[in-house]
Amino acid sequence: MPGVLSASVLISLACNIAKCPGYATPVGTSIAGSLLNEVLEELATDYDFEINRGKYTFNFNSSAGTSGGPYNMPAAYLRAQKEGIFYTIDNVPYKVIGIELTEYDAFNKDPGLASYPSFFTTDMSQTPPQMFFWVPPSGSYPCTVRYYGMPSSIVNPETSSVIPWFPSSMYLKTRLAGELMQVTNDDRAMSYLGDGTDQNPGRAGRILKKVLQMKDDPENVVMTVKLDRRNFRNRRAGNELPNTKLIGW
Repeated sequence: MPGVLSASVLISLACNIAKCPGYATPVGTSIAGSLLNEVLEELATDYDFEINRGKYTFNFNSSAGTSGGPYNMPAAYLRAQKEGIFYTIDNVPYKVIGIELTEYDAFNKDPGLASYPSFFTTDMSQTPPQMFFWVPPSGSYPCTVRYYGMPSSIVNPETSSVIPWFPSSMYLKTRLAGELMQVTNDDRAMSYLGDGTDQNPGRAGRILKKVLQMKDDPENVVMTVKLDRRNFRNRRAGNELPNTKLIGW
């Protein structure tokens, strides 16, 4: 759920707190507006908020080559949601495990190798980001990707009635005021922003900490500890742990 204050109101309030009201006028707002978009971009990059979650569906291309891709992701793609990628065969879902790109590079990619994919990786150096799967798919199965994405920047935020996506208007107002104080060399900037340490998080840091405490528990869901499925799962292929419940393995 977004905050309650529009971008223009946030900028006006922050500029008054920072004692630089001229930055809230149509002539001088480019700095304040740019800072607000910069703060929102940082928050989306550093933290996973449900409001920024997206869904992308496509079909595997069994003739895409022995690399199992690439499959282009949405331009706003940042990272996949944990256990958020699966494909279906006859309406039965099969989840795939995320791995590092360097680990994927070392996999066997002999021509003709194809089966049910077990792993995926994403190359974020490409535009748009590209996803690869191993083992390469043996058919054109539908695949679903739940991901966290980068929201669009607010156009002309100094005059915009758009409410930023971040759930705490208090944090955005305080953080933006502190950023403006740094621009104007105001001695109060440290008390608003802090120095990045736990001992002196600043007002904005304390507010953000409270927001993050509830971020991952939006519906009082019980959190569970999970083991790495690359090593702790049913023995199908590769070097997984053997099934100790059977005799004769």
